[in-house]
Amino acid sequence: MNLWHFLQTRAVRRIFAALGCSCAQTESTPTDTHMNRWRCTSMNELTRSKSWRVLHEYEVAFLMRPDGKQIAVGYFYGDPVCAVISPDETWCAIAGEGLIVYFLREPFEAYRYDHPTRQWIEFGRTQDDLWYIHELTALSESEIAFTADPYGDRPGRYIFNVTTGNVKKE
Repeated sequence: MNLWHFLQTRAVRRIFAALGCSCAQTESTPTDTHMNRWRCTSMNELTRSKSWRVLHEYEVAFLMRPDGKQIAVGYFYGDPVCAVISPDETWCAIAGEGLIVYFLREPFEAYRYDHPTRQWIEFGRTQDDLWYIHELTALSESEIAFTADPYGDRPGRYIFNVTTGNVKKE
């Protein structure tokens, strides 16, 4: 029995229900992970705009599209802490252990580690350069202000440019 069939079993659905998670099957392809196949109503909302929502369940961040479909947009050790959507709704940023900026455009790829793509950019998420981010603010269509861990190696407030990927201390 593979994971997909296991998740469809009646016993697993009862466990989800006992945990307060009302799960429904969503569209999927054979390459999707199980996280993209299930939509759970017990997710926590990180932020929302007029058309988009960023949610998380445990360590996985999801984007809820205007058409109601959702997609995994990041995995974070210790749960994502905060998120922001740009004023022009062209990207969203999710932070916690590092920062992921996910661009709100086709083809809406599901997030994968170590996967070069134009769908998202990452900052401060490698073992050699790990940042713990506690707060995000969209300053403009191309800049995000974030606050780094006050007890870490680089405490303070920084500006991240979404277009260039450059960071400077505020």
